[in-house]
Amino acid sequence: MKAIFLILISIALMSVDHRHGHLENVRSFLSTLVYPLQYIVNMPAQAGRWVSQSVVTQKQLLEENDDLREGLLLLNQKLQKYDILVEENNRLRELLDSSVRLGERVERVLIAELIAVELESFRRQIVVNKGQRDDVYDGQPVVDANGIMGQVVHVNPFSSTVLLIT
Repeated sequence: MKAIFLILISIALMSVDHRHGHLENVRSFLSTLVYPLQYIVNMPAQAGRWVSQSVVTQKQLLEENDDLREGLLLLNQKLQKYDILVEENNRLRELLDSSVRLGERVERVLIAELIAVELESFRRQIVVNKGQRDDVYDGQPVVDANGIMGQVVHVNPFSSTVLLIT
């Protein structure tokens, strides 16, 4: 019976407020009074959302950290390659400079790579990847950045044997 009475009073108050707006101050006062309770009731849901966002954010940060580490490794690898190229470039410049120092006797400079090293007791020889097809000839001097290092003693079509002087 009390419930029916309260329902009827509620319906009457809602219709009076809806038509005339007389209860606006009462509703505002009650809303201010109930707000702390609403805030406390809503806290667990807000805390749950905050924890969920924090976990997602932490996961994203860990993924980003892994991506950055991977990028750093790639950049370090590129930097090492760059350093190697700079060193090789400097060695080649030294070789070219040594050919300029030899003066007019040098018509052309060939840059060769070592294929083999033969270090016997009395004879030290190397084999390079330049030969007759590159116009290498017997007796031709071989120089490096520090000066003369040897002389061509045997020429093959694609390689040559150099007797080292040291």
